[in-house]
Amino acid sequence: RVLGDWLPLPERDAQPAILAVSPVLPGLIAEPGQDALVSVAAGLAQKYQLESVVASLFALAENENGAVSARVAAARALEFVQGPRSRKLADQWLAASQPALRSAGRELLYAQDSPAALAGLERLFQAPGAEEEKRAALELLGRATEAGAHALLTRQMKRLLDHQLPESLALDVSEALAAHGKNHTLPNSTRNQRARTAADLQQQWLARLPPDDALREHRMTLTGGDADRGRRLFHERVEFLCVRCHRIEGQGVSNVGPDLSGIGSKRDREYVLRAIVHPGADIATGFEFATLALANGQTLVGTIREESPTHLRIEITENGTSKLEEVLKSTVKERLATSAMPPLVALMTPRELRDLVEYLATQTQPNPTR
Repeated sequence: RVLGDWLPLPERDAQPAILAVSPVLPGLIAEPGQDALVSVAAGLAQKYQLESVVASLFALAENENGAVSARVAAARALEFVQGPRSRKLADQWLAASQPALRSAGRELLYAQDSPAALAGLERLFQAPGAEEEKRAALELLGRATEAGAHALLTRQMKRLLDHQLPESLALDVSEALAAHGKNHTLPNSTRNQRARTAADLQQQWLARLPPDDALREHRMTLTGGDADRGRRLFHERVEFLCVRCHRIEGQGVSNVGPDLSGIGSKRDREYVLRAIVHPGADIATGFEFATLALANGQTLVGTIREESPTHLRIEITENGTSKLEEVLKSTVKERLATSAMPPLVALMTPRELRDLVEYLATQTQPNPTR
């Protein structure tokens, strides 16, 4: 029986893991051409704060010819290392040409000198552009616990309410604020107060929208997503695996759902979001799953493939065999229409929904197989 009970594992001693990985991490961190592996190794060094690999981490972070992703992972692993070398690296990266390095520099500086880092973040938010850096800064502030970080976040939410911050950052600001209200390292009184602040500001944002807006609770996901992550969700996420029912980018063989190739050039983002959140609101022609009650007492259940002013063509599947029947509209007493698409939004986080919208909205090319 599936009971749905949460049975967390007891806290385990990390020492065996530390003893196992410590001897091999320096070699993994220095592994050439293995960026993903290097990033994982650096993450382990960060998790366990392994001073034995600090020299290797600095060598990787300071290597200007190294992959940016691996250098960033190394810098994050060095956040527990206080000293002039860490501060120098942070200052160098703040002046770097790559946005990812500048964002990592702010994280490293926050670990070394939080007041200086918060002052820099304030300047970043006041400056135009740099949206991805601002998004990374909001993630940093969401992990921070000090009062100055929470105050800076609160100011950004108020700037959002005053239309001084792009709507594409709305979800990032909201989730960063909400994280403060869920952070159990904070005293209960502080955590509860921050949770109330987050809820109040969220309600102020919602109050700007019409109460009958069907997308009201999801509008923060309209813009600001990551199309690459969205693509992986569409093609690879087992719970969604949208490609089982839809064709896109020349992939997929099913005709259960409409071909989504080029959807971004045919429909706007609101349509895309509504189709995910409320699948039955805008059913594509040829994909309406309907129950037809006829005047002769017969009931037909199937997919409406064609419709004219006078007739319907409904595809009915029985025992694995499909057939098309033509029905006079004048003989239909009742027509109940639904979408064959399940309510997948219940399985998604807001960020996953935003990424999926971004991916679909950027699909502007027709299916290359057609």
